[in-house]
Amino acid sequence: MPKVKRKSTGRAPPPRRRRATNTPSTREPRCTIEDIPAYEYEALDHSAPQFRIFTLEPAEDRDSPLRGALRIEKFLPTSEAQQSYEAVSYVWGAQQKAWPLFVAGATLPLSSNLAQALRYIRHPSQPRQLWIDALCIDQSSSREKNHQVRQMYQIFAQATRVLIWLGESDEDSEYALTHLEGLTGALRLDIPRIAKLFTRPWWSRVWTFQEGLAANGDSLVLCGQRTVAWQTVLQALGDLLKCARRYPDAALHRFRYFLEVNRLRRSAQEVHLDRLVFASSYREATDPRDYVYALLGLVNDTSYESIDLDYSKPVSWAYQQAMVSMIRSRKDLDILVSKLMLKRTTKISWCIQFSITEDLQQVDVLHLHRRFGTTDDGATTGRPFQWIQHNPYKGRIKLPGTIVGCIRVSTMCQKYAKSCLLSENEVKFLRFMRTQTLWAKGVWRQRLDCSQASAKVAAGDMWRVVANGQHIEYILDEAPVLEDIYAALAVLSQLDLYLIDQLVAWVDIATGEPTEMPKYMQRYEDKCGQVQKYNTKLQEELQSMFMGHVCLNAKALMGTPFDKVWRTFCNLAKICSQEVTIFRTDTRYIGSGSADIRYGDYVCILFGSKLPLVLRPGTEGTYKIIDAVYVDGIMGGEFLRDGSGYKVTNFVIE
Repeated sequence: MPKVKRKSTGRAPPPRRRRATNTPSTREPRCTIEDIPAYEYEALDHSAPQFRIFTLEPAEDRDSPLRGALRIEKFLPTSEAQQSYEAVSYVWGAQQKAWPLFVAGATLPLSSNLAQALRYIRHPSQPRQLWIDALCIDQSSSREKNHQVRQMYQIFAQATRVLIWLGESDEDSEYALTHLEGLTGALRLDIPRIAKLFTRPWWSRVWTFQEGLAANGDSLVLCGQRTVAWQTVLQALGDLLKCARRYPDAALHRFRYFLEVNRLRRSAQEVHLDRLVFASSYREATDPRDYVYALLGLVNDTSYESIDLDYSKPVSWAYQQAMVSMIRSRKDLDILVSKLMLKRTTKISWCIQFSITEDLQQVDVLHLHRRFGTTDDGATTGRPFQWIQHNPYKGRIKLPGTIVGCIRVSTMCQKYAKSCLLSENEVKFLRFMRTQTLWAKGVWRQRLDCSQASAKVAAGDMWRVVANGQHIEYILDEAPVLEDIYAALAVLSQLDLYLIDQLVAWVDIATGEPTEMPKYMQRYEDKCGQVQKYNTKLQEELQSMFMGHVCLNAKALMGTPFDKVWRTFCNLAKICSQEVTIFRTDTRYIGSGSADIRYGDYVCILFGSKLPLVLRPGTEGTYKIIDAVYVDGIMGGEFLRDGSGYKVTNFVIE
């Protein structure tokens, strides 16, 4: 049929309509959240073990829109009977809901990191059954979050496998994943480059701590298009830590705790919450309650079943329950004493702020023995932990214990120590210690007989009080050269002060270099005659500790007992310049603690606490815990040894 030529109308022809393409730049902007209604979740039956599974539809083009469907399934107790699914472990990242997921004619907003992960996880021709917390839990419902978080560990543990998404790949990740298998000494120079893989955000979150430990042997790690077995990554991490013993980045070495918890769980050993708190202390959480809730699934101790997981309650609710459960599980108050060692004032004096991760890294009860040398039960020997009552609504606990005495005299000796250090005249502090020793002897004589008080002076007990009861190894960071260096300090304090000035002037202790020998040192033996006023035993101790070294040259004096004793003394002066307050109770006990202690506070022993505690009376018959202290004469349970000598009191602490 011949074509008919149309007459011109004088108007331009209409523009041609372009065919839509599958590129994101033309297709995805049309599918925005504003254009399509938001997805509304079908409610779960919270009285039954239910959860949702997300079906991710296939697509050959990675940039095509993300589509899928959600369905409710019964969560079965064993993986054999469970509907097969893969659990996705990832980091939420920035909460910018920029990517739409199309579900049943509606949209669910995705974070950019999750959208990126799903594009790589999506199969080109087959649907994938997935469990993803952001999609399978209605995040707007606190009740549903409470229900699902309780079983989250089991959801990951019963999955066919866990897919761990580390993010997009780069040159360093490609290099690291290529060399994960068979790490050898030849690669030690490349440790910083390989270690970068373990600095990705996935390794820094508290929820991924649980998800990684729940992952089975078939689980995979995804980084861009690269896929590596999870067990290969764990083995490589262990090998990397062996090769990197001197690697300066402390963050890498903290993975030892992760591997240790993994070993405990695989060997079916008990894992307690306090261990998990310490092991995950370098990780972060968006919701501060998750510093506790994210770890509960890993605990295999029934003591923690009483924790009421509830996102509608305040943060302190979760922290209080965790603290009380740890105390009940451990059957002691070591975790409470560790909290006091942090020297951080909190509204609830007995509860740790789990969201302050740098504090959690110091919650290590082993330091109690290293620092104070506590043996067995310490001050509470004979009266172990009995019970604890908790009122979460008022933030209070009740514990049994006894009162040692009320603080009547306190001396903030840091002001003396500071003046001595500023004037670079340690002998001034030594003179102060002489005064304190004489004062202590007078106090002891009111509780003990004269010979016992003199023996305590000779043993250097007042020096131990000033050191806050710390082991010398803790102060010097090395083994002492003398059997009892506190007794040596007592001897030092009785030396002629002018003589000490000359000993210090002769050798620069800080640099180890000799100074010009003063002329009066040539008359040293005449000066030693001043020591004759002390008893014979003291003179023998002086000769054995110090006098045998004076005739040597100045360099020979370094490393000798006098050098050790003097450096210990200088370190003690520095400690006192920062934190030590000496106190006396109305029952004639002497102790030391932090600068927060004041007149009217009570020194108490709470049953189960290795160290005495200072409590401050509050309102309504309550107390606040101020500090854990060293008290001479009761650190080994002496105060509780005679059951008739004390009265049991139930303390309400807030």
